[in-house]
Amino acid sequence: KTIQARVETLWKNLYRMMCERNGYLQKLASLSTQSFPDEQDLFLRMMRAKEVFEEAVYLREKAKAERTLHDSMEKLTGLIQSHSQLKSNQECLMLKDKIGALNQEVGIQIKAYNDLARVYNIRLSTPPELIVADFAHLSVFELFEEKELSL
Repeated sequence: KTIQARVETLWKNLYRMMCERNGYLQKLASLSTQSFPDEQDLFLRMMRAKEVFEEAVYLREKAKAERTLHDSMEKLTGLIQSHSQLKSNQECLMLKDKIGALNQEVGIQIKAYNDLARVYNIRLSTPPELIVADFAHLSVFELFEEKELSL
């Protein structure tokens, strides 16, 4: 496989994991909304960030939505920990575990994606690949910013 194909495969896997995690996050938010009526802004922010992520064309837009989702999830997890019924709810626990595992994997995949995309981008900017890239209208891959690596 070419480096370009490997970067594209990493992105597809990463995107799939993020979408899966966002689906679990939406379920967790749905379970929690009745228990936290004063936190409607949090749930609305989460749903809007999920929509922005799904509609975003550029990586930087997806990464920004990803950051909002991650921050909202941390706040929601804290709220759940303070609520005795939700804290012991088996479905909530299962969703939190799945989200946590996917978050770890997303972080690992973001780093792998950035590392390989960086190699590809460097190759495109040096001869002879530079000439081929220009002729074939190849473009560099966007990278996640360093702050996105700590999701």
